[in-house]
Amino acid sequence: MESRPRIAPAIGPVWRILRWASLISAIAISVALLAAYPSLPEIVPIHFDFNGAPDNFGPKTSVFVLIAIMLASTVLIFWFAARPRIVNYPVPVTADNAARLYALSYQLLVLSLIHI
Repeated sequence: MESRPRIAPAIGPVWRILRWASLISAIAISVALLAAYPSLPEIVPIHFDFNGAPDNFGPKTSVFVLIAIMLASTVLIFWFAARPRIVNYPVPVTADNAARLYALSYQLLVLSLIHI
């Protein structure tokens, strides 16, 4: 990794906006869940089948675990997207391909944020 070029990925403003919007939305969802926590029933659905029907239930404290997982994965992916130089690549990173690989890595990570 030390020999990898320090090149900023060529990313348009839409990708940066999407990256930040993903982080902000994860925080907003967490705040909304915490605000709704007192009104939740004692048993809540924690898993859903392919049709969207709940197929597993747990105590309402499970919400805290879900919030923690969502925030941790969002923050970690957000952090890695800003540091594409440290991401693993299936090919050697050279001065010729670094900008393209870094941009693709950034875009892939941002798209995974949107999916979370």
